Amino acid sequence: MSHNMGILLENCLLSIERNTPGMRVVIFDDFSTDPVTIGVLKKYRNRFEVIGSSEGDDREQKTGGLHANMNRALQYAVKHGWEYLWFVQDDMQIVRKVDESVEQEYSRIFAADEGIAQIRCVFMKSPVVSPDHTVESWVPGGTGVHYERIHGARGILDTGIVSIPRLVEAGFRFVPGERNNSQRGCAVGIRSVIPKNPLYMWLPWPPTAISRLPPVKRAINRFTDRIFRVGYHPFEDMSLADVTAMTSRPADELPYAERFLRLDGEQRVPRPWHYEHSYTYVPALLRELKQGRWPWRDSR
Repeated sequence: MSHNMGILLENCLLSIERNTPGMRVVIFDDFSTDPVTIGVLKKYRNRFEVIGSSEGDDREQKTGGLHANMNRALQYAVKHGWEYLWFVQDDMQIVRKVDESVEQEYSRIFAADEGIAQIRCVFMKSPVVSPDHTVESWVPGGTGVHYERIHGARGILDTGIVSIPRLVEAGFRFVPGERNNSQRGCAVGIRSVIPKNPLYMWLPWPPTAISRLPPVKRAINRFTDRIFRVGYHPFEDMSLADVTAMTSRPADELPYAERFLRLDGEQRVPRPWHYEHSYTYVPALLRELKQGRWPWRDSR
């Protein structure tokens, strides 16, 4: 899923080529106008199919035509007879090899329960900035390699691997708004889970497409972007030792990005972890201090 992310889109595509050899890739672009993004789309058009948005798509302020493009991707997958579809956004990076062991592990998760229609194979964020990501909110599922939400299931969300037959059987279609789609998924009896061993993550402190923000937030965001050095901060792919440490840990240890990922050049990811518009970083820092933790402290 692409919209005006420039070099972040290229980083995402390169990570796909490195870590998912042989996987069919289609780029769904949502009316990108940024010259760098347009250049990246032209550069990779001979390697991947590129499909654009349509004028009549349903749109919303925050995500534009994202969910219309997700429906388009779902239709594309059904047309080609695929069993699974992996939704990846342009400001994300696949950080490790997707090999046979990953396929077997994720197959076990889908096989465990017919109500599981999505594996949200993304690392968790710090509970300081995502209060839902706490040991009190998630419990290991019956497979031992996935987590179930304790206080109410999550339906279908914007990123992750979905089971095409299960979405089709439930008559599921995306509507504008991730929360709306989660509620729709739960209403028809399908849900998403988080795997013990994720595959990808949003880049930390990324530049964001601020054109959809209200004017006041847009102005604040430009100011805080400078303070927090927002920019292009790619990850270093996980080594075999990194992957082994992650996969061999006890299941009750949640997969936080801060623990397992490093920025390119061996730097730790920023603390507290955050992915949103930069004006939201200040409340996250204050919550960290309020809970008696220094934002730059290594331990949790």
